Amino acid sequence: MAMDIGTLIKVAFFALIKLVFIALMGFVAARWVGFDTTVRAGWSRLIFTFFMPAIVFYQTATAISEISELKELWILPVFCIAHMILEFFGSLLLGTLLRIPKLDNRVFTFTLGFGNVMYIPMAVIEALTTETNELGDKAKDLAFSYICTYQLSFMVGFFVLGYNYINLNVRDTALQEQQKAQAETEMADKIKTSDEKSSKEIATTSSSSDKDSVEIVLEDQKNMTVVTHMENESNTSEEKDDHNEKSENTIEKQHNTTVIPPHDNLDEGLNDHNSSQNGLPTKDSTVHHFIQMCSQKIKRVFLIIATPFLFVWNKLPSIVRFSIKNFFSIPTMAAILGIIFMLVKWIRDPLLIRGDWSIIGRCIYYLGSSTVFCALFLLGGSLSNGPRGGNIPTWKILIGLAYRMVVFPVVAWVATYLMYRYRVLPDNKVMYFVLQLESFTPPALNSIIVVNVCYPKGTDSSSTILFWCYMLTIVTMAVNIIVTMKFIDV
Repeated sequence: MAMDIGTLIKVAFFALIKLVFIALMGFVAARWVGFDTTVRAGWSRLIFTFFMPAIVFYQTATAISEISELKELWILPVFCIAHMILEFFGSLLLGTLLRIPKLDNRVFTFTLGFGNVMYIPMAVIEALTTETNELGDKAKDLAFSYICTYQLSFMVGFFVLGYNYINLNVRDTALQEQQKAQAETEMADKIKTSDEKSSKEIATTSSSSDKDSVEIVLEDQKNMTVVTHMENESNTSEEKDDHNEKSENTIEKQHNTTVIPPHDNLDEGLNDHNSSQNGLPTKDSTVHHFIQMCSQKIKRVFLIIATPFLFVWNKLPSIVRFSIKNFFSIPTMAAILGIIFMLVKWIRDPLLIRGDWSIIGRCIYYLGSSTVFCALFLLGGSLSNGPRGGNIPTWKILIGLAYRMVVFPVVAWVATYLMYRYRVLPDNKVMYFVLQLESFTPPALNSIIVVNVCYPKGTDSSSTILFWCYMLTIVTMAVNIIVTMKFIDV
């Protein structure tokens, strides 16, 4: 039995109201509880280092039960790549046409170019399956596996293409600061040289007039030094006599009250003294020397092994080295490790799914479960300046929203519907519904975390874009659910 329009609107609203509520609490914390820019920067690093890699690893490792299921899921990575191309490069072209400055255009493109491919679709699926059984009995588990498979391709694009792109702002900002510091030093050098020239000119003009007065002062100083020297000689002779008398008395007292040290301590001290004088090594020195020799040999072995790789690495272009470094970020490494665990079932199942050691998987899941909450809380805190914060004009942001939240989703929805109707896609309602959800997802909440870490100056612009996107998502996602469910059986 198909749901009516009122029920579908309620389901969409329930799926999104939780996210809006948590973001609102972050906004309140930023205004009245001290959740300022410094705290948010540390918060974002915490999410990026611990919470996000945990959820990425667990969801990737447990996404697929059997290896044979990979043959049926080829369409999901293809759609993910197509969505990213239209979202990212479309936003980049739009920002260029709007003549947004280079640094701000990167923030604009990065924020709009990648969707929230996991949290929003999962929230909608969970809310929808609790209201109706229209998609089947196991629709929730099946949809979650499709979402995680879609996410695998998204992670590669997000952390290689997107992270590389936004990091160009870090490079350009460092170059600007270096040029500014160089200009300041050059200006200081010019001022210093001009001051030295002026001081030399003043000195040459005043030297002739001050010459006579200087000679008179020098003669007076010579007379004073002769008198003081004679007085000092008389005083020092008296002090020497007193000092000799005191030293003779102290020598006699020390001779009468000498203390003989113990025999054992004398022997040990003499042995150590003789060994150090003769150049014989002690126990501590031999152990330290052995450790140094071993460490040097190990370093030489590693250097010999790494020499070919270092040679190839240095020959690569700088942009390639930069891409490789960004690819091996912590979340990307977590995704790669998750793929390895997914393929090696005899290791994954006892550690993550079932068995006595599955507590490890549950701990990782609990650690990653806070990612959505923390990211939403950070989003709300970044909105403390209001929806007009940032350097990008509001009317340009609204044009970007029109493309990202209306034009692109409609084009993607129509293309997916035609492929489903004419049997290009598998006859699978759950997969079709997931693909339509991915077409209408708002920008990724992770983008504000990456911007806050890599380019903090763009956080206000990114948060403003996300604010308007998520406000608009309440309407667009509800319309998407209604229309998709109405035409799913056609």
